[in-house]
Amino acid sequence: MTTTDTHTMTETQNAETQNASELEESKMQEQLQELVDQWRVEANIPGVSVGIVHGDKDIVVTSGIESVETQLPVTDKTMFMIGSTTKVFAATAAMALVEDGLLDLDTPLVEYVPELTFADETATRTVTMRHLLTHTGGFTGDAGLSAGWGEDALGRSVSRLNELRQEFPVGEVFSYSNSGFVLAGHVVAKISGLTFEELVKQRVLDPLEMKNSAFLPWDVMTHRFALGHYIRDGVPFVSNETGLDRGMIPCGGMWSSVRDQLVWARYALSGEHPGEGQPLDESTRLLMQKPQRPAAMMFEEVGLGWLLTRYGTTQVVRHGGNVSNLQVSEFMTVPEKNFAVTVLTNALGGGIGKKIVDWCMANLTELPTPASLDVVEPEPAAVDAVLGKYQAGSLTMTVAPGDEGIGIRMGSAQDLGEYEDIVWPPAIPIAFLNDRDFAARADTTRALGRFVTDDTGRAVMLEFGGRTAKRVA
Repeated sequence: MTTTDTHTMTETQNAETQNASELEESKMQEQLQELVDQWRVEANIPGVSVGIVHGDKDIVVTSGIESVETQLPVTDKTMFMIGSTTKVFAATAAMALVEDGLLDLDTPLVEYVPELTFADETATRTVTMRHLLTHTGGFTGDAGLSAGWGEDALGRSVSRLNELRQEFPVGEVFSYSNSGFVLAGHVVAKISGLTFEELVKQRVLDPLEMKNSAFLPWDVMTHRFALGHYIRDGVPFVSNETGLDRGMIPCGGMWSSVRDQLVWARYALSGEHPGEGQPLDESTRLLMQKPQRPAAMMFEEVGLGWLLTRYGTTQVVRHGGNVSNLQVSEFMTVPEKNFAVTVLTNALGGGIGKKIVDWCMANLTELPTPASLDVVEPEPAAVDAVLGKYQAGSLTMTVAPGDEGIGIRMGSAQDLGEYEDIVWPPAIPIAFLNDRDFAARADTTRALGRFVTDDTGRAVMLEFGGRTAKRVA
């Protein structure tokens, strides 16, 4: 056999292997499309957009419509509100200023914003950007800080921070904080001399050539975009609200398409992007994804803006968002596998984001499915010790018996007024892993939350949804 024959055979084998791989990927995409269509209909969600980074391939699956009123189909460039995934963009902008030497993570913020005041004098003197990016400022994290759409909206929101309680000493307790990121956005805007939206565009979006991402309604409306929906009695209705105004944009007000989110995913995974500039030095990009401290369940650790969990034993770097239950997003990367998945929806329902993520992890990452954790049947006294209400700012978590056993329901602690279309999901039945930790009864492969107890065994706080909520007397 000649060398030429050997080369020809090798090339043929490589081509056959590539064709088989492409055929398998095509079948996988078809299967995912069928599932997304099915799950979307079952959940009564008008529109869904899914993006996947799988090695060197990008996969996009869209389903449904942007609005029940326009009936326009969702495309790969349809912009959705990505909710709290915005926080990572805010954190990236802050780290760009750190690299410029304009911001130090551990300098008290009052040195940059002298007018800053909290209800707690110690907090006023000591809160830093590191505290904000790691959700450890200690002041109420879920609060209505709406301030309209003017250029002064962020400043007006921040001027109300002194109305919020100091729930925990600065730096001691992780509790997911929207208020903290409102302040972070105001600080970086003031330091840069730009509006928050201009800063993120110039330092993050433009270098990555993310052209289908924006913040302000008058910028979004020049693109195809999805309207948020609320669902009543199984029927989706268009909401006439955005769910957030400009006074809270840094904590969750960004709009983006699935194609742009794939660009962001590749940058998060490897620093790869289509543009010529770099938002951050490589060392800073990686630093943001390194654990800074333990978090509150359902998260395990927090980076700088990023939230860290595990899939079995594999590290996952993630975020996600929920804009007043009107638009919902998932964003998860698995650096070890050069894999990412993002899910954008224009309504809440059916746990569709989790279903898609779980399917992708099981079928595309080649990681073993996490085993179910051991479930225990707690003593009646241990159950009685955790029943009740827990409050984290404007959110209340109610732990109570239900048809399927003990369940937890998150809802509003007060009438939010301006957001009348919010519809809260039903209680989640839970299974105890021990006297403190619990999982969702429907998924015991991962811990969902934790009760923090006193010396008598009575629960005094609840870690749930990343919040550390105090028990209501």
